[in-house]
Amino acid sequence: MTPAEKAAKKAKDEKEKKEKAEKEARENPTVDENGEHIMTVAEAKAQAAELQNTLVAGEAAVEEKIRLEQERLANEPAIPDEPVKQEEDDGHIETVEEARAKMEAA
Repeated sequence: MTPAEKAAKKAKDEKEKKEKAEKEARENPTVDENGEHIMTVAEAKAQAAELQNTLVAGEAAVEEKIRLEQERLANEPAIPDEPVKQEEDDGHIETVEEARAKMEAA
């Protein structure tokens, strides 16, 4: 191949490469008519993988929190079986004055 043929082939290859890049830009734009970025498949996959990792990490954190809460509850003393002693109701309805006097005495 002569140097002239090599130069012609190189120019032809560069022209085809440029035309292919222009066609690719026309058929697969990276921005819409408003100038907003259009996400490529690779970018969408990367974002989906990142979101999935975040979800998995969140689920693991929730599972760990549940495990710690169950462990804490297991280590707490049980609620006593005897009922809580309450004052017996004598049927008397307390007046406002009696309630104030009781609160001041306390």
